[in-house]
Amino acid sequence: MTDSVMAYYDERATVIAVSLLKLRDLKPIQLLKDLLTFIPNPGHIRAILTHAVVKVVDDDPQSALWLFQHPDVLEPEIQVKAVIVQALTQKLYALGYTSHDVRVTDDYHLNFSEAAIHILRSQSDPDQEDVITLIQALSSSQ
Repeated sequence: MTDSVMAYYDERATVIAVSLLKLRDLKPIQLLKDLLTFIPNPGHIRAILTHAVVKVVDDDPQSALWLFQHPDVLEPEIQVKAVIVQALTQKLYALGYTSHDVRVTDDYHLNFSEAAIHILRSQSDPDQEDVITLIQALSSSQ
């Protein structure tokens, strides 16, 4: 198979995975995992699931919070808490925060400096509101 054909199938698998993850229901997620077992490469399965979770963080932060609260649904394939927090920290760095402003705790929560907490609470971008709510939900320093 050519790279472009593989990329097409990967994108289709990711779109399906995102749709099923957004349902926040164990049965469709188990069905997804069962279907992905037909991919012979575990690294490829991890890549598809990781990409899907990152897209859920972007597209549906409430579903991302549900996944964070139910991490076992995607184990052992991926550590969903780590994927979500990594996606969020990348968003925070893109917004201008630094590693001094936000740290990840051992249990995958976000710990903010006092200055960062003040800035985060004053964020008013309507396009980022759901993501900010997710970030605040995962913050251990509210």
